[in-house]
Amino acid sequence: MPQPIALEEGDAAEEFEVERLVGRRQVRGQGVQYLVRWKGFGAHDDTWEPLSHLANSKRLVREYEQRSKTSVV
Repeated sequence: MPQPIALEEGDAAEEFEVERLVGRRQVRGQGVQYLVRWKGFGAHDDTWEPLSHLANSKRLVREYEQRSKTSVV
């Protein structure tokens, strides 16, 4: 199992690296959430995360939104 990235020494919070975003949904009363594929984990470990949890992945969010705009359904 991959280990979390150390943020700062003594920081109790764990942070895992995002490999890519694989989905997006709008949740009433909660806003937009993204389905996150975590680096070193498989699809069975994907989780829905609010944008506020993806502060260090802004580039991935922008790229996902750009791809979504140009994709044909």
